[in-house]
Amino acid sequence: MEIRASYVLVGVFTLMAVVGALAFILWTAGRGSGVDLVQYDINFTGHVSGLSVANDVLFNGVKVGAVKAITISPTDPGRVKVRIEIAAQTPVREDSVAALEARGITGVTVVQISGGTAGSPLLKPRDGEDVAVIPAQLSRLEALFAGLPAVVSDSRELIQRMSGMADDENRRALAQVLQSLDLLTTRLAARADAMDRIIGNLDVTTRRLANASAGLEGATGDMRDYLRTDLRDSTRAVGDMARRMDGLVARAEPGLAKFSGEGLEDMRRLLAEARQLVATMDRLAHKVESDPRRFLFGNPVPEYDAR
Repeated sequence: MEIRASYVLVGVFTLMAVVGALAFILWTAGRGSGVDLVQYDINFTGHVSGLSVANDVLFNGVKVGAVKAITISPTDPGRVKVRIEIAAQTPVREDSVAALEARGITGVTVVQISGGTAGSPLLKPRDGEDVAVIPAQLSRLEALFAGLPAVVSDSRELIQRMSGMADDENRRALAQVLQSLDLLTTRLAARADAMDRIIGNLDVTTRRLANASAGLEGATGDMRDYLRTDLRDSTRAVGDMARRMDGLVARAEPGLAKFSGEGLEDMRRLLAEARQLVATMDRLAHKVESDPRRFLFGNPVPEYDAR
């Protein structure tokens, strides 16, 4: 009886532990369900290998939700519609894009959403859409695989062109080019001494140019010193002379004013008298020239005749 009672106690304890674990799980799920969620659709073109329901959805590398459903478009078999459910506070904007990325070496694929720009408005459902649609773009690996056919085609074309260049005529032309290069190197080796002399002359010319440049720099320094000292002194001397001339003009200004008044009137009278004197001298000279005797002895007295 005691053994059976102990089994009953163990069973009751185990049952209580299971019930407690279930209650904890339900409580945790209840807390998680309290977060506001919002759904978006993403239309991927091509395969979505590795993507499954409940896979993570990342926003700039941070987990914000999970994949809820994956369906094939009934109108376009090459398009896969993926519905995701993420936290409502996730700032999905109109210029945000979604891509598929593989995580680690396990090959598990997640949906990666880029943030977009801060100035872009938040993404809202359009008319006729039950949820907003996030534009999809190729992942880096998909873009690489998508570009492989073009790379292969370009490589094939390049190989064909190289094969076309390897005909007999091009080989002969290449052989002539190599022969010309060999001849050129041989001639250069034969003229090594002349090349050394040319290089030596260039070295001498370079040194002379350096010396000339140093002399020019010295002359430039002298000119700079002249402009800084002598020209400054000359400018100062011209300024002093101008100030002295201003002083002389200021001192002579009263005399000039007096001369322009009384002096000019006296000068006018002097000129008038001088003109009269010149006229008198002119008349006197005319008389002397016409009859100098009469000018010197006066009019002659007539002689008395007794008859």
